[in-house]
Amino acid sequence: MIRILFAILLFLHGFIHAMGFAIAFGYLHNAAFTKTVSKFSGIAWLLVLVLFIIAAIAFITRKDYWPVIALIAVVISQVLIFMVWKDAKFGTIANLIICFVAIIGWANIRLDQKVRQQVKIMLPVTLPKPKLIDLQMIAGLPLPVQKWLQVSGVVGTNTAHTIRLKQLGRMCTKPGGKWMDFSADQYVNTEQASFIWHAKVDMMRLLFLQGVDQFHNGQGDMQIKMLGIKSFAHATGTETLNQGTLVRYLSEMCWYPSAVLLDNIKWEPSGPSSAKARIEVGGTKATGEFYFDDSGMIRSFEAMRYGEFDGKSSMEKWQINMNHTAVFHGIRIPDQCTVTWKLAAGDFTWLELQVIDIDYNSVEQF
Repeated sequence: MIRILFAILLFLHGFIHAMGFAIAFGYLHNAAFTKTVSKFSGIAWLLVLVLFIIAAIAFITRKDYWPVIALIAVVISQVLIFMVWKDAKFGTIANLIICFVAIIGWANIRLDQKVRQQVKIMLPVTLPKPKLIDLQMIAGLPLPVQKWLQVSGVVGTNTAHTIRLKQLGRMCTKPGGKWMDFSADQYVNTEQASFIWHAKVDMMRLLFLQGVDQFHNGQGDMQIKMLGIKSFAHATGTETLNQGTLVRYLSEMCWYPSAVLLDNIKWEPSGPSSAKARIEVGGTKATGEFYFDDSGMIRSFEAMRYGEFDGKSSMEKWQINMNHTAVFHGIRIPDQCTVTWKLAAGDFTWLELQVIDIDYNSVEQF
């Protein structure tokens, strides 16, 4: 709805500028203008009309250049308004609104482009030769893990070197805080044990955050920006962040199960329906425990993970519960999950998500 209203504003504000052109060339008489408009200025008013229409169409069709066109139109428009200030001063209000939205749009487009470039660098140009997963390949794994790979449908499919997925969900940043809806795209390269997660979080009407969480070469990087402009939080390469981000990568192998066969992951049985996994990437280490239900599917994951609570970093128990499964491309994965910190003060469930789309072995971006 807000997008529609802003597009209408661009169109209407543009067509209002046609008045200056019409007055300059004698097409409009008895107008409200008290000052004479030269033909040169009239052409400029017409140019602004065209620019706002182009910006509106580009905005509706989600072209990356729309903010630039809109800002150029606003600058020229405001110069013309100053020339006939008494008659057109209220057009400044529309220009300020358009300028504000265009700056936000430009900042978010730049951030999107930066993330897409990072994803392009992370994903291989060509995929390695596919390797078919058979029973012999999984024979050395703990029995619960073997059963999981069989019931999930992974056995008989090719190993997944790259993954792309879409998520919807909601999150809460502190106990008792407000829940915020989010949507996210994520890309994974299992050969490098790296990922990039890019989310848009709706804080309230007209106010949103963009978050980028990534892991590469054993190091994590987390950045949050308000409206895509102001940096809300940014951390990179710290020991606690690296460990926490690698724990996340380990837990999310439930979405790309063939990754459990990679050499950087070591398994050991921990019970009749559980197994521990240890992973090391670029000097960063993480450990987690997978729990399986009677059917053999993953029901939960637990690990000690660093987090920040009341401004202090501490290692706490972190748990994911898999609440539902769905089949994508012949592989059954948990598609609905909740994430909880098991704190001394009580459980803090801070994330609920749903995987709505996932593709394996694609080097294309959404």
